[in-house]
Amino acid sequence: MNRSLTILIGLAIVGALGAGCGSTKKPVTSAAPTGPGTAMADLTGTWSGQGAIQGREAPVALRLVQNGSALDGDMYVSGSADLSGPIKGTVEGNTVRLALGNGFRQTSALQISADGNQISGDMVGSRLVLRRSQ
Repeated sequence: MNRSLTILIGLAIVGALGAGCGSTKKPVTSAAPTGPGTAMADLTGTWSGQGAIQGREAPVALRLVQNGSALDGDMYVSGSADLSGPIKGTVEGNTVRLALGNGFRQTSALQISADGNQISGDMVGSRLVLRRSQ
């Protein structure tokens, strides 16, 4: 079984377990840009959706763990092993900055929706829209 399929199956299991233990949806205390002392969205959880990779739509899965404003996790892009793997990032107001791969150098700024359940924007030159898994 290839690595990409293994990651996708693992993310599906994590999502199913989270749904069985209660909602993985985290409350959002502020959807507007935050200032000093203002709470931020908690993006911990499993996210899924579509990305436009080299002109074609591809399923994308993302697992994030948030500690303060720092994010760690894994990303899986169907059919694109070079765009799949560990991911790091930060949350700044209603913007999440993610960097994929070795060295974590290239970052992409994505927008968090008002309800905190969608992340969208361009990542590595491709359109990405992810929704929090229920």
